[in-house]
Amino acid sequence: MRSWLRLPKNVERGTAHTTKIMLERTVERYLVEVVKELGGKAYKFTSPGHSGVSDRIVVLPGNRVWFVELKSPTGRLTPLQENFAREIKGLQGNYACLHSKEEVRQWLTCLHSH
Repeated sequence: MRSWLRLPKNVERGTAHTTKIMLERTVERYLVEVVKELGGKAYKFTSPGHSGVSDRIVVLPGNRVWFVELKSPTGRLTPLQENFAREIKGLQGNYACLHSKEEVRQWLTCLHSH
């Protein structure tokens, strides 16, 4: 495990907590990989002073821009993330929250067919 990933002292490696971290990271890596194959970009998004922003800004060919939050299969949005999703949708922006590689595939398939 990388040194920058600090787990709480009471959490052992291999527990549900570390599995959740690995699953979310796996979904995020998959998204980046597949978007790149489609000729797009999946920019890591951080916004100092604005907690709750999505993990990635995905830019696909044809001027399609999406704010994408990645979660493990059991992951839930925090209240700040829910607020960000509402703000983006309220501005008629594109927002997606994806919980697995399968959801990433379904989302991109749906976008590609429209």
